[in-house]
Amino acid sequence: DNNNNNNNKAVDALDAIGPPRSYEFTLFKDELDVHGKIPLRNFLCFCERSRSNILGGPDCLRQMKEKHGLYFVVATIDKMTTIDDRCQQPRIKMIMSNSFQVLRKGMMIKIHQTLLGDDGEAPPQRLAQAVVTLMTLDVNTGKATSSIPDSLRKTISS
Repeated sequence: DNNNNNNNKAVDALDAIGPPRSYEFTLFKDELDVHGKIPLRNFLCFCERSRSNILGGPDCLRQMKEKHGLYFVVATIDKMTTIDDRCQQPRIKMIMSNSFQVLRKGMMIKIHQTLLGDDGEAPPQRLAQAVVTLMTLDVNTGKATSSIPDSLRKTISS
């Protein structure tokens, strides 16, 4: 069993983190709480929207399911924290920085996500962050699989 764990670590160590990929959006008033802060629930929605769009959007994810028999589920959310909980202004530009890391030959995809607020006057401020791990599942068996298409590997590593 210990030897198996060492083999898994060796595979993980070979898969480098890809370059950051950014997803920009505008923060709206209804996405803030009554105190002008971003609720944690909304941060999780921003993470999901960013991940989905970088992976190709709903159409691409649907095609991944129908053509390749794959879908993704969130396996873990780690190191989630609010860094800067100052009040935010609606209409501010938000940037979600995403760094993807393919693990276990594609069975897992770890994404380091950082939310930045950019008011246009100062350098973008880090507001929140999380490390989200996706598990790749086979549609027919419901079991984990490492057979992600090369096109997806290219998307998240470039």
